[in-house]
Amino acid sequence: MNYSIAKIQFNSKARFGIRNLENTFKICHSDTLFSAIFIEIMKLYGINEAKKFKSICENGKIKISSTMPYFFDEFEEDYRLFLPKPIIYINNEKDIIKVEDFNIESLKKILKKIEFLRVSDFMDYLKQIKEHNEGNMYYFENRIIDQTIDIKVNLEKQPSQIYNIASNVYLNKLENDEIEIDGIAGLYFIIEYEEKKDLEIINNILKSLQYDGLGGKRSIGYGKFQLKNLYNLDESTYDDEKKLYQLIKKSESSQYKMLISLLSPKKDEIEDFDSNNYYSLIKRGGFVFSNNYSTSNMKKKEIYMIEEGSTLTKKYFGDIKNLATNGQHEVYRYGLGMYVGFDI
Repeated sequence: MNYSIAKIQFNSKARFGIRNLENTFKICHSDTLFSAIFIEIMKLYGINEAKKFKSICENGKIKISSTMPYFFDEFEEDYRLFLPKPIIYINNEKDIIKVEDFNIESLKKILKKIEFLRVSDFMDYLKQIKEHNEGNMYYFENRIIDQTIDIKVNLEKQPSQIYNIASNVYLNKLENDEIEIDGIAGLYFIIEYEEKKDLEIINNILKSLQYDGLGGKRSIGYGKFQLKNLYNLDESTYDDEKKLYQLIKKSESSQYKMLISLLSPKKDEIEDFDSNNYYSLIKRGGFVFSNNYSTSNMKKKEIYMIEEGSTLTKKYFGDIKNLATNGQHEVYRYGLGMYVGFDI
């Protein structure tokens, strides 16, 4: 398989909704990204071409990851890529006989602040977790995305109502306790593909989608973006991108496989899960964004999925589920797995 990286830079704020307007995810999950691509294909080429794209994905010829942060360092002229913090428990002798040598509560507080790890620091982080080295943990805490609250007024209701909307701002400075670097942040995602023509489809769709936007509240200007570039990872000259490619390729043979997409396992895959998998679940719902589905806004069926950063002992393929209820057409929830691999 081939792997390409697509980087997007937002022209404005972006919102990837949770359950209420005052909260938002910092990234666009793979199921939301797939839905946006699917709907854009349907708008441009019709429902048959959209279903054809879905079938290509179900056959494993195309997969997409969730979006993850990147930062372009203007001084070094280098891209810093970030991955989700891995969900994993590492047991060793120090857990058993030398607990008093480190402050568990202090370590937990530091770990809670860390959401994303730079690709170049990924293995160092795992090593320090294994050694319970809390002293250098602050090194991994990077601020890439800020969340803001915008105050809006609903004039359609009488009396008018004030409400808040949470959104993401992608920073022009990379900050942690030791450094402050000028640059620009955005989101990237990985496309796994078999044939070049399939990659060209996604490229064309993203060029169209950047004018419509990605995420929620697009009607008030959120989510507009520029597709900065799209190219194969194995051709990259940037250090983090070369290392990310190695981590993706290593997922075939590594001890652990960490999700960089949401996963919705098939029934037989769920039955195959074992106690060596470390994962968290996320509830996914929302409304159906289609004028042809129903005469009124209808919610999708809610479903639990396995979250990015979950660390599994094998690669589960996953599924694209039809969650339609009483509407006029299918409603798909993308849940195919994409992974990076590592050994401990």
